[in-house]
Amino acid sequence: MSPRLRIGLAACASLLSLAAAAQQGSPPTQGKPTETLGSVSVQGVSTAERERKTLSQFAQALADFERLKASWAPNAELRFKVMPRQRASDAERLQLALQTPQGPRPIEIDELQRFAWDPAWLDLPGDTEVRSLLRDGKAAWRPDVRTPGLPSNVRRLGDLRLQCKLSWTSGLARGLPPVLAVATAPVRWMMRAVTGQVGGDTECSGQLSGAYNSILLDKPVWAVALVDGPRRWPLPYVFLHGSGDATGNQAIAGSLDWPSHLRQHMIRLPLHDMSWSNETRVEIEYDDEQEQAR
Repeated sequence: MSPRLRIGLAACASLLSLAAAAQQGSPPTQGKPTETLGSVSVQGVSTAERERKTLSQFAQALADFERLKASWAPNAELRFKVMPRQRASDAERLQLALQTPQGPRPIEIDELQRFAWDPAWLDLPGDTEVRSLLRDGKAAWRPDVRTPGLPSNVRRLGDLRLQCKLSWTSGLARGLPPVLAVATAPVRWMMRAVTGQVGGDTECSGQLSGAYNSILLDKPVWAVALVDGPRRWPLPYVFLHGSGDATGNQAIAGSLDWPSHLRQHMIRLPLHDMSWSNETRVEIEYDDEQEQAR
């Protein structure tokens, strides 16, 4: 046998020996169950901006309410109301919480989507936020001024006059975007000067209140009437749902609270017309009541 053949046979034998050893040392794979990894749940906090207001805004509304209620609504109570702005289904996510350094504190809201001011909040910084689960832009906030003892479909005009004032002095209601507010200020001032309405509470008491004079009621509205003693006036439809708005108001409607889901809740009232006393009853016929009557 040649030396080359002997070397080749030895190499083959060595390879076969290594293969056999490897086979004996490896665990069998057939018939062995396959292991699976368990699922992993990852939790985090959304960084999306949420609907929020600050305690300083609510405190401002409270201070103005205490200062003005003797003239407008002496027996009324103040609450704060938060409503879904874009879709009715968002009402399920209106949950509110006070964002304290110790963590969120839930705030209870009633069946009318209202909550009360807690005197203990005065001890917290003014920039402490009341935050909703809804994303920014999906809720509307309002002071809610009501005299106890009235039927659920009746509001008092003096209460609503004061409620309108608080909505704007506190900053809780949405108004013109800052850029438009600055740009249109000279024009609005000149119009008020021409009509003798310079100064004062023009947003709620002036004939030129326009898009600002918006009252958001509890439910979609069918009809409204003002009743003051023997005097009765059913509101024309142009006072309901923004239907009588001029083109200019419609152009800025997207910046306000009511043009989407709350349009059917919105009415305008002659808050500036003091021939209607503060004791005037605002009698409301809601859509669901109209349907039941059919």
